[in-house]
Amino acid sequence: MNPGVRVALNGIDLVTVSSKGLHVLTVHVNGDCIGTEFAYLDVSGGFYDDGKNDKHLTWECQRPISPGDEISIMLLEDALNSHEGKTLAELFPDEHEPYGPHQPLEQDLFQLSNRPKIRRGFSFTITTPSGDDIQAETLPDEFSFGLLVVWNWTNPTKASVSLTSNTLDNIAQRKSGTEHSRFCLLHGQNLKIHIDEKL
Repeated sequence: MNPGVRVALNGIDLVTVSSKGLHVLTVHVNGDCIGTEFAYLDVSGGFYDDGKNDKHLTWECQRPISPGDEISIMLLEDALNSHEGKTLAELFPDEHEPYGPHQPLEQDLFQLSNRPKIRRGFSFTITTPSGDDIQAETLPDEFSFGLLVVWNWTNPTKASVSLTSNTLDNIAQRKSGTEHSRFCLLHGQNLKIHIDEKL
């Protein structure tokens, strides 16, 4: 058996990813209050062997998410890839490896804090495997949110799910933000999240 994840957008299947040959699978949805795009969806996975034979593949790279979209994520007991994942070199063939020196994180965050907000924040309705609807929204001073689903080979029968939001200050101080929801998906279970702009 090769567990995997299936991701759908507004009821239409986007991608199915098998864990065969991989240590980790992740589905990440994130957005902030200053970006031109409302939010993004990423689906990726990797095999990590102390840097010797590491492999990182991406199936969905920064797919734009619009206000009102609903994303569904299911953990499958056995899965086949709907299509092959791509390496970063395949996704961005014209880009060279980044090189330093890099400016400090604090400087990056200071520049972000001076950019005007183009949205007040985000609101969410997340439907858990039990069918419960959890409603939440970002706080007035928060900058970004993230939904993260992680499967790893050490515990193959479940995937962890978390929905959080954060301020720039907390990011700078490497503090955890507001936790809106945390639970696990088991084989055959799915979650749905409806994301909208905060009124």
